[in-house]
Amino acid sequence: MKKYLYSTMALLSFLFMTNGCSAKEETPEFETVHLTITDEVASEKVLEQQIAKFQELYADQVELTYTIKDQDDDNLLKSPRTSSDIFMIANDQVDELYKIGTLLEITENTDKIIADVGGTDTTAAEVVTRDNKIYGYPVSSGNGYFLYYNKAYFSESDVKELDKILEISAQNHKKFTMDFSSGWYLFSFFKGAGLNLEYNEEKSANLCNWNAYDSNIPYTGISVTESLLTITAHEGFLNLPNDEFADYVQNGEVIAGVSGQWNAEDLSSC
Repeated sequence: MKKYLYSTMALLSFLFMTNGCSAKEETPEFETVHLTITDEVASEKVLEQQIAKFQELYADQVELTYTIKDQDDDNLLKSPRTSSDIFMIANDQVDELYKIGTLLEITENTDKIIADVGGTDTTAAEVVTRDNKIYGYPVSSGNGYFLYYNKAYFSESDVKELDKILEISAQNHKKFTMDFSSGWYLFSFFKGAGLNLEYNEEKSANLCNWNAYDSNIPYTGISVTESLLTITAHEGFLNLPNDEFADYVQNGEVIAGVSGQWNAEDLSSC
């Protein structure tokens, strides 16, 4: 599974950087700062709570205004100067954004940031660290996905096998869904079969063993792909973009599906 350990530009660090630049230009100590924030950084409610706390803490130094921007409209790599000030990215984008100077170094509470993810030896810490400096907050809660299912249709034993989930979905004229257009989701099948995909030591190319015949790994990339095609052909399966998952659960067509914690709030009301 692709490690989706996210990196975000720090809110406080960004404002401190802005204030520092303004001080050099001899502008007034109190200033207004407008930030653009992608909507996947946090739920809007949580985001507003954090901004309110910041405003209270630094009310005599800065007035913060903000615009929430859709993640799909935010092209960080092609146009970093016009993209959001605070954003969430996948771990495989950190190197590119670091090289072009998009990421801001985080200088406050760095020990706590690393301690919160388990220390310097963890993958989460490694993802956001370059040259012993930290360039983002790892979001461990957002790095994975799991199965949601309707207990009215499935027992705990039913959901242990995907074949059973598909069978029950079809019998009830319902669907199991997963975003098969996303390599992030699809990689779980290859990884589950014992196949690897990773950077080489120089992080300049990918290494994979998907076509190898290894006695310890009875599957190849081809055999996994054939299984995926079988799933897509099943009458109990529906391929949905991740952002449509909750809508189909709410209208009753989908009774099980794979997604992340970002859908939990919407699904809890179903």
